[in-house]
Amino acid sequence: MMRPRFRIGSAAKSSIASTVEGYALQNKERAAETRLLWTPPAAQRELAPLSLLACALVIGLLLGLLAPPTNQEGVDGSLVLAGIVHYPPQSPMSRYFFGSWTIIHQLGALLLRAGLDQAYVSELLFLVPCALLVCAYAAVVYCFSGQFVFSLLAAALCFLTNPLAKFFASPDYMPVGLLWSQPPVQTFGFWAHAGAAWVVGCVAAGRKALAIFSALCLIAVHPVLGVYMTVLLTAALLTGRLLFATSMDGVAKGAVFGSAIVVVSFAFYLTTRPDLSAAIDQAAYDAYMNVWDTHRSHLMTPGIATRIAVAGAIAVAVLVAFIVFARPRRDAPLLTSGLVMLAVIVSTIAYFALHLTPDLLPAIFVRAAPGRLLNVQAFLSTPMALGLALYAIGQAVRERTTDAAAWIGRALPVAALVVVAAGLTQSVLSRRHLMIDGARMMAATRGLEETSARDTAAFWRDVRESGVTGLVLTSRATSRPTLDFGHLPIALNVGAFD
Repeated sequence: MMRPRFRIGSAAKSSIASTVEGYALQNKERAAETRLLWTPPAAQRELAPLSLLACALVIGLLLGLLAPPTNQEGVDGSLVLAGIVHYPPQSPMSRYFFGSWTIIHQLGALLLRAGLDQAYVSELLFLVPCALLVCAYAAVVYCFSGQFVFSLLAAALCFLTNPLAKFFASPDYMPVGLLWSQPPVQTFGFWAHAGAAWVVGCVAAGRKALAIFSALCLIAVHPVLGVYMTVLLTAALLTGRLLFATSMDGVAKGAVFGSAIVVVSFAFYLTTRPDLSAAIDQAAYDAYMNVWDTHRSHLMTPGIATRIAVAGAIAVAVLVAFIVFARPRRDAPLLTSGLVMLAVIVSTIAYFALHLTPDLLPAIFVRAAPGRLLNVQAFLSTPMALGLALYAIGQAVRERTTDAAAWIGRALPVAALVVVAAGLTQSVLSRRHLMIDGARMMAATRGLEETSARDTAAFWRDVRESGVTGLVLTSRATSRPTLDFGHLPIALNVGAFD
């Protein structure tokens, strides 16, 4: 028996073809939407938009303005260098202030001589690293996620709370600047850590010239961290060039301008640097290191060693996996991962060498307090983890064209922000009693604070106008206020020497 044959008319064929084309087009649109969400084209991702960097800088400035006010330690050297506070040439503190090289003192003195109020100079010394830190976070997250708004929100939250930092932070050297609610007064440590994060952020933004320029300028800000970041960045750029043929465009120009800044700053320092009148008293130096030093005298306990080793191993494993398997290969993500990986490896080795074999290390290496180098990855831990996690998940779903995959792609950034926001909430709740007590104190003393501030200002004005000459001996707690507000040369500030 013959089976009947069915013929499809031309109209039906056209309808079926249109339906198939419609589904194909819909699937292509979904795939393009998912790819746009996670892995934009190289032309979009290689350079972070200037608008992103500008917005992040503004957010950092606003967050810094909302933080509790500080009296930055960098002001004291600026006052001395500007000639507002006068020291006898042979006094120990004179040798400290004029014998210490940092462009922070030089720029602060320039602003003071130009007539800018001392309070504004102190505020600038705090706000600039805040802006650089938020901008670096935004660039790092954008480098791996390609999300404009998400990167800005994540950067702000990472600045407010950095939940992963505690696993990488140095036990030898306090990572100043990680707690927004407790703004640091340690100008040099804050600038050093924020500057190091900014260098990584410039690499993540695809701006290598700015990165090498900033790393070299960091030498004039904080010589130890500046040299460290310059060496790491140079090694990362050369390795990327050899292994992945990454571009070196603009690096030479950035290096020339950065070196010029360092040379000018150092030349000015040499004109003010005092000559030592005698050889260093080694016994006095050893006594100081044993009694007063607080950065090289910490013991490495088994728990601390395990934390640092495990955190470093996990970080290196994740970064190696990204470098090996990431597709497509783009300069910015590769160089950022390589730079952070080098920082983790070098700083971890330096920390264990300092604590396990200190007698085998050069004296200059020990004086540089290499334990602080762990804080570079501590500052970058949460934004790096966030960006890498989003990239990995995006790679897993980017080729899927189902509605579920598209919704997952939209939901994951929100979920990641919720996780970071939860960390911020937990941080706030852990200090809620202190915040409540502070609010009660403010309410109870409303109206008295302005009176107290006026009385304090009047007191220091009277001190400045009292005609006191010579060195002033104070307690450790009052040494900085006496110099900063009374403009009197204190005889000794033990904390400053370190």
